[in-house]
Amino acid sequence: MDPVEPYTKPVQEFLSGTTSSSLSDIAGGFTQIVPDHVQFQVALNVLLPMTRTTSSAEELRIQAIYLLWYLYRNHSLDMNPFKGAFQDLLREETGPLSKPAEVAPLILTVQAVLGGKGFDLAPYSPQALITKWPLSTTSRPLVSSIRPGTGGPGQDNIQVVDQLLRQASEDVLNLSEQRVLLKLLPTLTASLATKPQEDAFPITHLPKIVTNNPGTISYHVMSCIIVLADGQGRDVCWGVLTSLPVTLSSFDLWTRLLADSTVLDTSYSAQSTDETTSTPGDSGMETVASITRKMALALFLAHCESTIESMLLEERSMENRNVDIDPEGSCGLALQHFARFGLALVRSKGDIRRGVWSIGMDKEEWFGITTVLQDFALRFVRFEGPCELYRALTRGSQKEPDLGG
Repeated sequence: MDPVEPYTKPVQEFLSGTTSSSLSDIAGGFTQIVPDHVQFQVALNVLLPMTRTTSSAEELRIQAIYLLWYLYRNHSLDMNPFKGAFQDLLREETGPLSKPAEVAPLILTVQAVLGGKGFDLAPYSPQALITKWPLSTTSRPLVSSIRPGTGGPGQDNIQVVDQLLRQASEDVLNLSEQRVLLKLLPTLTASLATKPQEDAFPITHLPKIVTNNPGTISYHVMSCIIVLADGQGRDVCWGVLTSLPVTLSSFDLWTRLLADSTVLDTSYSAQSTDETTSTPGDSGMETVASITRKMALALFLAHCESTIESMLLEERSMENRNVDIDPEGSCGLALQHFARFGLALVRSKGDIRRGVWSIGMDKEEWFGITTVLQDFALRFVRFEGPCELYRALTRGSQKEPDLGG
């Protein structure tokens, strides 16, 4: 029997009868009707087709869009499996055959979700959104009005990047803004070259940029700063990286940086006067991955372990002390995410393609990393993720570490 079938009709009837209810109430009702273990399948088989069926009432399409966002609201948009569907729907509804007057609320709903405004939709009903759109659509200039490269040599581009990065430090960038920023981000070179590094924007706003725009934007901005900034500027990156929350988006950012083989720009790093943060060794071959590992990886691993410990103590203080960790709770998820990240480090070390981060690492440094991971894995070995990590570490300790460099 199809596991989705028992929920298809109840969900359809529920949504049809709640178009005047707030989206937060609709989401609450949906999660009561559909158990956690089949929510993705119901979303895929029932809600997703509803967003694409033009014969469906617009209220129902708005409900479906919101619910597809709501199910993954606690993760970055990059982690939402329906992000591509949102983007496709937006392109279709704003195409040459669309009728703006009829589809405007639907378009605005998709734009709100893609622009990080999903939580702002919660108090409103689908009918209210259609009757009068309640959210501001003019809070900042449209990126389509920005015309990069029309002035002096690169000056306009620098101003555009500066404007978009300031917006990123205050809010989530929409898709159009992200595309423009990623295209023009190399112009950050000139911006950093003309300011004292420790006071330079966007270095000073990096924590807010990473918080508001995890994923692709955070990675590219962080990588660019690591490549171009001097030791003091990079210190800000290390501070941000070693204090990130223990979430999927944080490990995604770390994974990207540890796979980044971009060579550092020594014309800027040479300006550093701090022995501990200037480029060590053969600076011409120092990469984003290798310097990020040297300066921040061990500290980040220790931070993750202590954060999980704090989460565990907090969880147990709220429940009976004998209750074990809830695998679906915040502590359980953090534990599994950290275990997967540690396992990826162990498996990729020494790999020509995936282990660029480990090039030049000596035995002492690897021992420090494995000590933290082994302590964590042994403590939580009863869980699948840490158990697998512990087995991988044990196998690795039985042979001489293959450390590149």
